[in-house]
Amino acid sequence: MLLKYPISSTAAPTLTLPRSARGDKKRLRAFTLAEAMIASVILAISVVGIGSSLATSSSESDTTLEATTVSSLGRQLLEEIAAKPFPSSTTTAPGWSGGNHNRSSYDDVADYDGYTDSSPFTTLAGGTVTTVGTYTRAVRFTQRTNPSDTPSSTGNFGLISVTVTAPSGAVCTFSTIISAYTQSRT
Repeated sequence: MLLKYPISSTAAPTLTLPRSARGDKKRLRAFTLAEAMIASVILAISVVGIGSSLATSSSESDTTLEATTVSSLGRQLLEEIAAKPFPSSTTTAPGWSGGNHNRSSYDDVADYDGYTDSSPFTTLAGGTVTTVGTYTRAVRFTQRTNPSDTPSSTGNFGLISVTVTAPSGAVCTFSTIISAYTQSRT
């Protein structure tokens, strides 16, 4: 808005508008069809770029969930088994390979040899652990005369291996060495 000067005390100010606002020379232009198409193409490319990054992120999230579930299931069973006593020669209760499929009655580590289960899993307390997809677990226990030796029927060391198979087919094995530790009292 432009005012013409000098302003006298008796004269009213005059307002001068720019040419395009007065409409006497040129009309204001809007978007052309070509400009609208270019803007649409740019918008479409950016939407596709953002969408593909979200899809990749979702896929990575699924992989992370599966890896976390495999780890949790494997470690849970491995810790449960390792908490049991080392097998002794006086143990008579049958384990998995002896036909006893009730895990809560296992009284030593050797009872878990050959054990398998799949989701949904039952905890020792009787609860149920559900997962997305079907996971399977398998246990192998071997006694050894020393930690790095080959398996033997007797020995003071044992290797527990828990193998978890994910719905995608990925396989992960968790292992630990245990020993028949006895403490002499004097």
